[in-house]
Amino acid sequence: MSEPSYFIFITMPQIADTGSRISAQEVLQRRLAENRWAIYSNTRNKNRIQPGDKVVFYTSNNKTGGEISASAQIKEFIRPQKNKYYLEEHGVVEYFVSFKDITFFERRANFKNLLKSFSFCPQNIQKWGVILMGGIRELNAADYQIIISNSS
Repeated sequence: MSEPSYFIFITMPQIADTGSRISAQEVLQRRLAENRWAIYSNTRNKNRIQPGDKVVFYTSNNKTGGEISASAQIKEFIRPQKNKYYLEEHGVVEYFVSFKDITFFERRANFKNLLKSFSFCPQNIQKWGVILMGGIRELNAADYQIIISNSS
């Protein structure tokens, strides 16, 4: 088996059908409880993720700049059921990812505080949010270890 690749899966707050706001942390907890993460037609890096890859989960938070809340390993890909509505839907769901070894961190890593440590830190640090656009960001092993060592 080859070495795993590393990724950040990004979660944003959402609006429920009732109009109420669902925090990114609540969205993450629901997705991982259901063990189903939707991958859409326009998701960045969707063709690079593979079973066995290691992921961390970023939850957006306007007050803190976001946190890394959990980690897991990709278990498998699952095709969506036809004619079923998914709350997270942002477009056409191509498939779902399921995970194994899901760990929620007691101490979440503040992403913005770690930013300057990452190899992908943008030159214009004021525009750091662009590095998380697209739903999935690939990491190198060193950046993954920075996140893991700052979480527990």
